[in-house]
Amino acid sequence: MRNFLGKVIFLLIGFYAFSTAAFAQTAPSLGAVYEFNALASQKIVNEGGTVVNASVGTSAGPIEGFPPGEIKRERHEQNLYAELALAEALLAQTFLGSQLPTATLNDGHLGGRTLTPGVYRINGDASLNGKLTFNGQGQENAMFIIQVANKLHIQRAEYEMLNGAGSINIYWVVEEEVTVRRGASAIGNIFSKSNITMNEGAQLQGRLIATQGEIRLTNNVLHFPADLEVTLSKTPGSKGVNTYEFGETVTYTIRIRNNGPVNENGVMVPVQYSGNLLSYTSSKPGTTFSGNTWTAGNLNYKEEATLTITVRLNMAGSGFLMADVSGYGIDEIRGNNNANLTFCVLLSETGEVTGPSEVCVDESYVYSIALVEGATRYTWSVPSGWSYTLLSPTSIQVKAGENTGFIKVTASNTCGEGPARLFEVTPMSGPPAKPGPIEGPGSLCRNAETLTYSIAPVANASSYNWTVPGGWTILTGQGTTAITVNPTGSGGQVRVQPVNPCGTGEGQALDVLIYDEAPAAPAAIRGTTQGCVGGTAAYEVSPVAGAENYNWEVPEGWDILSGQGTNRISVRVGSSAGNVSVQVENACGTSPATTLPVAPVTAAPIALGPITGALHTCAVEVGLIYSVDAVATALNYDWRLPEGWVITAGQGTHQITVNASSNGGEISVAAVNDCGTGARSAITVGSTQGAPATPGPITGTSHACVSSTNNTYSIAAVRSATSYVWTVPEGWSITTGQGSTSIQVTVGTGRGRVTVKAVSACGTSPESALSVAPVATAPINVQLSEGNNDVCVGATVSFEVLDAVNIGTFIWEVPAGWAIVSGQGTPQVTVKAGSTNGIISLTAGNGCGEARVEKSVTVSTLPPAAPGAITGTQAVCGSSNQNYSIAAVSGATSYAWTVPAGWVILNGQGTTAIEVKAGTAAGDITVTAVNGCGDSNQNATLAVAPTAAVPAAIAAIHTPQSSFCQGTANLTYSITALPDASSYTWEVPAGWTITSGQGTTSINVTAGAEGGEIAVTAANACGAGSTKAIAVAPQVMPLTPQITAGSQSPCVGVATTYSVAASAGIDSYVWEVPAGWAIVSGQGTATIQVEAASAAGKVKVTARNSCGGSGAAVLEVIPSEGVPAAPAAVEGPANVCIGRSVVYRVASGSEGAAYEWSVPAGWTITTGQGTEEITVVTGEGAGAVAVAAVSGCGSSHETALQVNGVPIAAPSTIFDRSTPCEGLVYEVEVEAVAGATTYTWGVPTGWTIMSGQGTPRITVTPGESTGLISVTASNGSCSSDPISIVPNKDLAKPDVSFPNVFSPNNDGNNDTWVIQNLQNYPQNELVILNRWGNEVYKSKSYRNSWDGDNLSEGTYFYVARLRMCDGSDKTFKGFVTIVR
Repeated sequence: MRNFLGKVIFLLIGFYAFSTAAFAQTAPSLGAVYEFNALASQKIVNEGGTVVNASVGTSAGPIEGFPPGEIKRERHEQNLYAELALAEALLAQTFLGSQLPTATLNDGHLGGRTLTPGVYRINGDASLNGKLTFNGQGQENAMFIIQVANKLHIQRAEYEMLNGAGSINIYWVVEEEVTVRRGASAIGNIFSKSNITMNEGAQLQGRLIATQGEIRLTNNVLHFPADLEVTLSKTPGSKGVNTYEFGETVTYTIRIRNNGPVNENGVMVPVQYSGNLLSYTSSKPGTTFSGNTWTAGNLNYKEEATLTITVRLNMAGSGFLMADVSGYGIDEIRGNNNANLTFCVLLSETGEVTGPSEVCVDESYVYSIALVEGATRYTWSVPSGWSYTLLSPTSIQVKAGENTGFIKVTASNTCGEGPARLFEVTPMSGPPAKPGPIEGPGSLCRNAETLTYSIAPVANASSYNWTVPGGWTILTGQGTTAITVNPTGSGGQVRVQPVNPCGTGEGQALDVLIYDEAPAAPAAIRGTTQGCVGGTAAYEVSPVAGAENYNWEVPEGWDILSGQGTNRISVRVGSSAGNVSVQVENACGTSPATTLPVAPVTAAPIALGPITGALHTCAVEVGLIYSVDAVATALNYDWRLPEGWVITAGQGTHQITVNASSNGGEISVAAVNDCGTGARSAITVGSTQGAPATPGPITGTSHACVSSTNNTYSIAAVRSATSYVWTVPEGWSITTGQGSTSIQVTVGTGRGRVTVKAVSACGTSPESALSVAPVATAPINVQLSEGNNDVCVGATVSFEVLDAVNIGTFIWEVPAGWAIVSGQGTPQVTVKAGSTNGIISLTAGNGCGEARVEKSVTVSTLPPAAPGAITGTQAVCGSSNQNYSIAAVSGATSYAWTVPAGWVILNGQGTTAIEVKAGTAAGDITVTAVNGCGDSNQNATLAVAPTAAVPAAIAAIHTPQSSFCQGTANLTYSITALPDASSYTWEVPAGWTITSGQGTTSINVTAGAEGGEIAVTAANACGAGSTKAIAVAPQVMPLTPQITAGSQSPCVGVATTYSVAASAGIDSYVWEVPAGWAIVSGQGTATIQVEAASAAGKVKVTARNSCGGSGAAVLEVIPSEGVPAAPAAVEGPANVCIGRSVVYRVASGSEGAAYEWSVPAGWTITTGQGTEEITVVTGEGAGAVAVAAVSGCGSSHETALQVNGVPIAAPSTIFDRSTPCEGLVYEVEVEAVAGATTYTWGVPTGWTIMSGQGTPRITVTPGESTGLISVTASNGSCSSDPISIVPNKDLAKPDVSFPNVFSPNNDGNNDTWVIQNLQNYPQNELVILNRWGNEVYKSKSYRNSWDGDNLSEGTYFYVARLRMCDGSDKTFKGFVTIVR
């Protein structure tokens, strides 16, 4: 609410009636128009940095110039939403234009007028050059409609909004153009059926709507007031929606919304509420809440934000919640800017009820409470069967009945009842019953101390009376259900009796024995040392003489299921290893523990790994070994063998020795422990009677590459074979695989054989062999024959290899749909062409590698069609490079081009586009399409004609005959046509518009606001000729002139001169003089000479040019018939402080006279020279203030007043001397305040000056508020102006805070390690160590400047030593992490 152009208005969709006694009018429905600052049917054009805060839209044309302009909301360019908005704008415009006028403004000049709500009609042009006042007369939503029949010009505008008037309800309905001049401002909703122009720097608070034209913007600001809304809610009370208990927690919700249609900045919400603040949250990140002000920051259009406050109600009576929302801009819809809620808070709970809680039936007792603040009434009640007498509002006397219950008291006020206070009372009808058994040790060790004996509470007992054996001492608990005692001497009986207000009940007793020593330790524990987790196990020891109890302990996670306290327990095994232990005890103590280590297992052993051992055996083999890797939790291994096999050693272990039989089968093994048997591992073994069969064929290359490695030769596995023996030619070597079915070899240079034999326990097979012949290189220089690149579908063609050296294999591939007729695997292949293009490829290989060669082939089905039209320039400049092209012709694989004689094809022959160098001869460019099936039957032709040079110079530009005003339309500029020119390019000054003729010899333009040059350039194919330019300067509406010379009291009958400062762009000056005066000369010029008559009046002058007339400059004149009398006296102070402003005036003046004042040297007249009163700034020294009366007939004698300038003691700077040791201290330098005798200090509200008021130095205790520390110096006569400083309370803070992380990455945030409040301790030392303890940084008097010194990311250790206020050194240590 603080900025003239701060927000966008809120217009409700629909019709709203505005009614008063003088004017009743209905606002139009804007609908979608509400969203826009600028809306046009044709286009919106911007130049420069225009800022539009709402949306921008066009229905049928472009939006140009954004960027550099900025649209803060949405851009609707020729879309459905813009079309809808324009349709609704036309309806609104028609509605506004149809309203009957309540007044007609005949002259169309709006400056100086005051408008009240109504409809105003201007039957011509309208202009605004001055102040326009809108007076809403206190009406709600007062509306103003201004109908303009022709144009609207806003030149200079000042707006005053009175009595509820708002720009949101101002509507301009203009039939023709609207222009807002340079630097001017406009408000309201401006509808135009033509164009709207915002000149340089003009501003708008409202909307621009060009329903049938365009909008032009230049470095403008378009804005509208935002409508901020606040609503409140709260959680309901526990005693009703609006009724709460004292101390109850309630949550307030403050919701704000920007109803737009623009974004708003600086949104703040002051909040007042009942209760102590407990917590708050905001839905909008980055906002703050001080406890009474919510700083919400920026709030976008339609954005909502909520502040949720939780409080505890701490005051009974009426509660409230109030909030007000505002932003940086104005808000013309004020009804929803604030809201409030009220509710009721009940009284707090009453204090404790005092009186006995246990009573005897039929006895009388008194109960009372303390007074409750704010209570007006107290209500008491007692249990059923009881009676009471009111002693006072806060005290009663009761007679106890037989029923247990509560004495209840409730305080109340006008909001209702507060929480009731209950006091439970229990009546007793007689003494209590006998207690149950006494709990406590029945046997003791001699010299035992601090033993406890207890009983269960006895119904109706209020106390207990204990007795113990002789010599024993009751330490605590007498009167309660439990006592602690020190036993001494012998045993005896512990006894207790219950007591209540009605008497003592029957007693209970316990006999106690005393022992002399503890029992011995148990013997060894019997039980498993493993156990399965989750299973059960038993542990026991032999009975121990003299033991009263057995205390067993098991590892963590184990459970004792039964037997605790006995010599045998049953346990559930847990997962932890540890000890099972037991101690025995009696009253004299506990024996040493006996332990048994245990290591439980969680499951049966894991699956075993593979079994190693022979898979194929001979039936007579003995001593075969099979094994698996041992597993940690296994206790045993269970082996199983084929029938007839015998384990000779190792049963139960992870390795066995066996004798084979003639049977094959499975060997398997499983690991076993307390949790069971693990998964079995197995292998299948075979047993044979004889040697293996001959291996099958050897697989591998017969033409391996010399010296190559990893060449593989392999065979299929031979039944019953356990190994294989390979051989290779001399010079070859087997690198891996000997003994297996596959070997890797390194190839030598010799030819020979690769052989292999199969081996088993029963013998060796015959060999299998492969002949090999190594080669030295892979195929090289493989090439396919030329030709056959473009073929016709179905044709048979051949492709062959030109050089087949060292090629062992030939693999041909053809495109899909083609067929290899013959030759696959040979150097030449014959194929039949299919219908698709593709690749013919050959892969040639030998043992050293492969070589692949490809050939692209194109298939045609018919000769190509004729080419289409040739694209390119027909009129060209000779010797220039030109490009010509055609669209690709379906089926064509090449193109044949021709050019005129003397022209040269530079590149592109055979393609669809060529580059040529033009010659001097005219002629035709032709092109023919070609493919494998033939040529096209027609060619394409383009006639071309070269030109020799650029156009000749333009002789002159023909201009309008007279001067013109900025914005004047249809100004014609033209030249004589040049015979060799093909086009003309015109340029006009910035802000001017070429409305027609661009490219021709004559243009029509609309003048802009600034002068400049109009230029034109002729061009042809060889380029642009020289540019011809002329200077142009439009006139602007004249400013009101200022009368700079001429007497206000001319002498009657004497010639007097009046003049104004002449300005450029003025055609004439029109002067007016009072009745009876005569203008002797100069009418129409800037200076006139007049002969004054005796009549007083006004000298007026108006400047005129093609744009119209200015406002009138006026000089009030009172003719004088003689020299005026001298002033009677000068009134004003004689002694004045130097530098102060002071007023001097004449005691009584002469009518019509001016006054010529003078002051002492160094003094300055700031205002009033020529009038009866002047304002003076005092200088140093003394002198006279003098004045003479002056008229056109001469000057009077001077009248003077002697004056003296008194020096002022003025301090220049307040120094903040605050430290944690001295507190907040502020000081001025005495030497800089010469002559000062007293100093008057000021501090913020709530702060306290502890010492020094009146002196140059003060000590201050801060308060909660913010503000300034100020001081004024005085020397007894004059006081200085106050100077001030913003205090920093942190300078007195003793705390030092060391951040544990910073990010030195040069992004401007946390780039150095800043220790909070370190500046308060300038004597300091800082050392940084890395993780190995090495010093990486050190500084004395550290100033928060360490930037990590290019250290790597990680954590470092710091040691800081600070000199404290008492002179001692304090060390701070910790870690700091660098994150880059």
